[in-house]
Amino acid sequence: MLWREIHKWTPAEDERLRLCIADGLSRSQIAERMGLSTGAVCGRIFRLGLQLPPGIAKMRQFSGLRLGSPAASAKRRAATALRRVELGLTPS
Repeated sequence: MLWREIHKWTPAEDERLRLCIADGLSRSQIAERMGLSTGAVCGRIFRLGLQLPPGIAKMRQFSGLRLGSPAASAKRRAATALRRVELGLTPS
């Protein structure tokens, strides 16, 4: 059985997590941007006593594009790339 290295959260990462939550990102989007698992992000949100804004799924549902459509995917990829640049992350 392989064991993963335990991630040690830094104050800078906690602040990035808070900013991502304030921007209305979902747990999986935050995890992708920070290069962590969704479980690690969920655990940290819980330990810090943070909450995501209610209705994130509903906001996406009424964005005007079907979630699985090619246009929605392209829009999401463009937004992700822009957000990565804003956060100073290198594109993957």
